[in-house]
Amino acid sequence: MNKLIQAVLKKLNPRRAGAAVLLFGLFMLLKRYRYRHAKVRDMINYEAFLTAFTNPGRSVWVTLLTPCELLFPLGLSPLVLESVGGIIGGLGLTKAFLKNTIEVGIPGSLCTFHRAHLAVVLKNGFPAPGNLLAVSALCDGNLRALQEAADLFGSPFHFIDMPEPEADGAVEYLKVQLEELYARLAHALDVRDAPAKLRTSLALAEETRLVMESVNQLRKDRYLPGAPSLGLSWNLLNHTGRLGSPGALKFYRTLYRDLLRRGKPIPADSIRLLLSHLPPVYNHPVAESLIKKNGLVVIEEFNVLDWEPFNPGDPFLSVAGKMLAMPQLGGEERRVERINRLCLEYGVHGILHFAHWGCRQSSGSIHALKKRICRPLLYVEVDLVDADSSGAGQTSTRVESFLELLTSRPGG
Repeated sequence: MNKLIQAVLKKLNPRRAGAAVLLFGLFMLLKRYRYRHAKVRDMINYEAFLTAFTNPGRSVWVTLLTPCELLFPLGLSPLVLESVGGIIGGLGLTKAFLKNTIEVGIPGSLCTFHRAHLAVVLKNGFPAPGNLLAVSALCDGNLRALQEAADLFGSPFHFIDMPEPEADGAVEYLKVQLEELYARLAHALDVRDAPAKLRTSLALAEETRLVMESVNQLRKDRYLPGAPSLGLSWNLLNHTGRLGSPGALKFYRTLYRDLLRRGKPIPADSIRLLLSHLPPVYNHPVAESLIKKNGLVVIEEFNVLDWEPFNPGDPFLSVAGKMLAMPQLGGEERRVERINRLCLEYGVHGILHFAHWGCRQSSGSIHALKKRICRPLLYVEVDLVDADSSGAGQTSTRVESFLELLTSRPGG
């Protein structure tokens, strides 16, 4: 199988890659899903990839925190570039794609998510997208990776400069940038009634936000048996470009129904965990360790809402406020406050934090966090994309020891 993959990669081009995407779509249609929301999620991601190959002029490559509520009204389809690395890692193809990246100038210290998708780009795996849009937040690889791709394709590159959330005038500074971006794209695409379409998108985003809140309320007492033990596999959907689309609303409604109808009460003897940062994209043995030791991820740091309701009457201010509300931005006080609040709301016993190799944001402040949060935290260094670099056995042992420690604490 590895020889076959290598042979395909040597002759990779957009047509071959597009054919593979079509075949994968057929596989998803035939696949049996335990929960309906999982199929809806996969179809949402699939549609973004399909558009990138079948109608690349409508495709916009984006990064974390991109305000895609502004893209859907213009008929654009956002493709989160980090998801390319996630798919490569999930399929076990990381080594095949990363083999020659250093030879073409991609440093080995760069985040594996970005190394993986740049490898696909440099191997001529994508057609040129219509636009690329980066946000200067959280990840220092976002901007450089998209700039590299934009230079290679000759596609328009757009950039949003995120201010410090606590800075004076931060919301207005960001609002002006969003207004200019929307006007620029609407003019380039010759979109009529752009303001009205944006108001419709924001109304849809607000309807989705309300369902998301209902989902999080249900999760305080219910879980989905057989769902991934490292947390529901919908991390970051609300931060990576789906709000404002009918697909996002359908996903959260379906997830709510799955939890309500097929979810079970969280067992009283479970060790409740909060997942900080992100889980590995591949099947990591830690999931088995959690099952073995009765551990259950009841909430994820990224899946909690901290922004005010959307106001379609002032869409740019609403979107700017949502972007600035992410606690990972700004000083550590914001993140500490949020984690402590979640621990109390969800009855959390301990925190599991995967520190992704090459990601400064996920590891730079961990020691400050450990001193100030109200629950024990296990800090695990692991590559979230490359399964061969994870030290899986040692990691599983540490997790099991951590769960035993939590069990022996007063109060369980």
